[in-house]
Amino acid sequence: MTALQLSLFTHIDVQSADKHDAHALLPALDDLKKRDMAPHQMPADSLYGGDTNCEQGREEYGLELISPISPDNRKKMHLADFTLADQGRIVSCPKGVAPDKVKQRKKTRSAAFPVASCRNCPLLSQCPVSRGKKAYYYRYKTKDVRLARRKQHENSAEFKEKYRFRAGIEAAISEFDRLTGIKRLRVRGMTAVCFAVVVKAVGLNILRAARFGILKIDPRNPQNDPKWIFLAIYDLAKEQIRQQIKNFVAMITKIFPQHVKCVEFGFLGFCETISFRFKS
Repeated sequence: MTALQLSLFTHIDVQSADKHDAHALLPALDDLKKRDMAPHQMPADSLYGGDTNCEQGREEYGLELISPISPDNRKKMHLADFTLADQGRIVSCPKGVAPDKVKQRKKTRSAAFPVASCRNCPLLSQCPVSRGKKAYYYRYKTKDVRLARRKQHENSAEFKEKYRFRAGIEAAISEFDRLTGIKRLRVRGMTAVCFAVVVKAVGLNILRAARFGILKIDPRNPQNDPKWIFLAIYDLAKEQIRQQIKNFVAMITKIFPQHVKCVEFGFLGFCETISFRFKS
């Protein structure tokens, strides 16, 4: 039986929509390192799993970033489809043809395949080789070797065992939205938004810590605890209450279109608040 573990939000950062997710990982690791909370392993989606993040995370923070590589839009085969030696040299292509010559420089490599084998190959249209004067060449970089190794590792049982915990992270983010309404804030401006997000994250951490305490008190049947039952009922009823409030506000606005200037409502604590402003 898996031991109980407490999962909390340890880093909150609000950015504008024009910022790419890939640039958010390293600053987050730096913040966690300053607070002595830097992780040794981190499952993440492909947006965070770029080669730069993986290499800098490993070298500067000792982090093993468990992430699939980003799928490209190319219809050609990947270097991972080739058989590679330990140093990244191509041993053979997907059809089993060995290159006639392999060159290796500091950051680049190239493999020359025989014209007779490649010219009539049924996979030529999908192969990343390019036609030269004396051979078909495949030129690639050291970065491509690292990505190929990672892509091959994605099919291993070890990677799948580690990456399966990513589902729990997505569940925590989903709960963050469902319980706090993080995607429907009633404030504007970066300062106000940051404050609201941090406060909501702190509140959810308190809630998750309370749940963890309940599970430790009675791990065999936690649903029997009155606090757990109350939280479950509240979670289910919240959206229904919100929808009824929306319907009520829409009805008032329709009945008094010339008198109602502004209608505001929001979910605060355990009750709904409604505010009507009438034209003078």
